[in-house]
Amino acid sequence: MRYGVPIRLEALLSQFVTRVQARSGLPTDLVFRSLAPDEAFTAVPPAKRFVVITPQSMVPVPSLFDGSGRYTMGVDGRFRVACIAEYSTDTEYRSTRELSDLTNGIIALFAKCIDALHQWDVPNGSGGSYVREPVRCEAFDIRPKRIERTNWAVLNASFMAKFVLDLESGVTPP
Repeated sequence: MRYGVPIRLEALLSQFVTRVQARSGLPTDLVFRSLAPDEAFTAVPPAKRFVVITPQSMVPVPSLFDGSGRYTMGVDGRFRVACIAEYSTDTEYRSTRELSDLTNGIIALFAKCIDALHQWDVPNGSGGSYVREPVRCEAFDIRPKRIERTNWAVLNASFMAKFVLDLESGVTPP
């Protein structure tokens, strides 16, 4: 298997989204990529539960790519997977039924998202992989965090992917 086939950032994000869509049990329009802050989704939410995948940081690592080239770059990327859910609370904010339901709660959805991406090879369809090593979950929340001044909670996970970024597509050479 060939590891580290060059890929555009938006194409890699689409691969992440497709994988989580297939494994989460949510309708496909409730797992998407975005650069918007969490508060933007709670103002006009797409549903009571959804998943947002965002790129967090990209650090160039020249040793990830064998060879030279102006249009490729080895990258150690970090991606955030956020499971966002509305939850019902009593007047004293003690009810967590919507968060902890083992079938439909945000924690169950979060576990499916982690399972979908952790140790995934991101196959390219030609017997190779877009990543240099399997995607790894780097850190994750264990308690849902309430989004300020809303009735929404979020669980975050950070994933690490080492890949070769394709800069050539869409770039006009000088």
